[in-house]
Amino acid sequence: MIRDLVKSDDKILHQRVKPCGANLDRHFLAKTLIENMLHYDGVGLSANQIGIDARAFAMIRDIEYNDIIVCFNPRIIKRYDDDVWFEEGCLSFLMRL
Repeated sequence: MIRDLVKSDDKILHQRVKPCGANLDRHFLAKTLIENMLHYDGVGLSANQIGIDARAFAMIRDIEYNDIIVCFNPRIIKRYDDDVWFEEGCLSFLMRL
């Protein structure tokens, strides 16, 4: 099911999202995230970008092989000092030229 992207001023993008609980239909959410990410030509999409208050996101890990992963309740467990620079965009914060 394709959902509308929320606008950059929507409160759901500026608040802490809820953890994915045991009763969440993760298969349905994963399918929804992937379907919407591909529909909007994104390389990643979080649940709150389509109005779902859940700590989850989908991302393309390898574009060449269309390797997509979905993460639920992700946490940063280690930080490295190496910097990686690349251009980044956001479907919810589109820049108009």
